[in-house]
Amino acid sequence: MEVRILYLLALLEGVLVMAIELLAARILTPYYGSSIYVWASILGTTMISLFLGYLYGGYASKKTDRFQLLAYVILVVSIWILFMPILGKITSDILSDFQLLIGTNLSTLILILIPLFLLGSLTPRIVQMLSSQSILPGVASSRTYAISTLGEFLAHLLLVCRGCLKSQNR
Repeated sequence: MEVRILYLLALLEGVLVMAIELLAARILTPYYGSSIYVWASILGTTMISLFLGYLYGGYASKKTDRFQLLAYVILVVSIWILFMPILGKITSDILSDFQLLIGTNLSTLILILIPLFLLGSLTPRIVQMLSSQSILPGVASSRTYAISTLGEFLAHLLLVCRGCLKSQNR
């Protein structure tokens, strides 16, 4: 497997994590506002989803190291993102009558738990595949997490730059 392709997948994983977090905030704001409780729900769900994904990915990396599985996860998550606005509207319409913390947390769990779990499961698999290519595990994991985090930052930067361009055109 080409090492650069694996690092590109790590970068894409980071971009998708940030996209999911920001899209979730955008979807939930009309129903629950943009308070610290909404953001805490999104960040908390993100952390637990990635935690569970990392655990599962570490276990699963011992069983399979097929590149097609990594690409399939990216495809499934990308499709999930396309349907997030619809899913968000349905769940928020149903749950918006609940108390703020309950409605926010349930909506967030339904909206982002699965795709972030799947993305979290990629990182240990990428590290395993890099390690099988004679890259030391410590080097493979540090580069993978660094590149994934860079992807999150680039997604954030793209959004900020897009906002700057919009405000200059007014």
